[in-house]
Amino acid sequence: MELSPLADDISMAISVVGEHPADVLTERERAIVARSKSEKRRAEFTAGRVAAKSALLAFGLKDFEILKGPKGAPMWPEKFVGSITHSGNHSVAVAAKRTDYSAIGIDLQQATEASLPSKGAIHRICSEEERSKLDTLSESEQALMALRIFSAKECVHKALRAYSETEIPFHSVSISKISKDKISGSIVHPFVGMNPQPEELTWAIQEPDGYIFTALIVK
Repeated sequence: MELSPLADDISMAISVVGEHPADVLTERERAIVARSKSEKRRAEFTAGRVAAKSALLAFGLKDFEILKGPKGAPMWPEKFVGSITHSGNHSVAVAAKRTDYSAIGIDLQQATEASLPSKGAIHRICSEEERSKLDTLSESEQALMALRIFSAKECVHKALRAYSETEIPFHSVSISKISKDKISGSIVHPFVGMNPQPEELTWAIQEPDGYIFTALIVK
């Protein structure tokens, strides 16, 4: 899988799930991954950390670890922001300097028939206005478009959860337009903890080799 760079000052790395032994992790990282009973989750965690450390190497960082914060999010080095995602056989990580960006959230979804959201899931993910737009599409295109919306809203959760005192519901974010390489939207129901909140949101979107990749970058 190949992805285009997001920006010159944002580093991106991709790793393959299942190709990295646990000894590439630090002792404390291995202690985190050992808590999972799922071999798949352990492989995803390892691949995600490998990708994250590769992304940070672009800034000259070596010999560090990425642990989990109190909300389960990766704890990036103090002067950096970043995000990790995985789906199918791939993990992707991005990193940037905190002086350039306040938050980044990325999401990867494998766009297979099995991963497409059901009608019930679409109702939970999409607002009434978003669903009315989906109703103009064929059933198969509805599910694919809903997966794009889900991915974009996952980016908001990943990017802004560190600032929020509460969970960020799907319906707090409204998607207004999806084009080939960009998604536009806004926060319609402000959440507790971040002030001021970004009103207008813009995501990058790429769809390589049966995947949907979205990225929300907050200055």
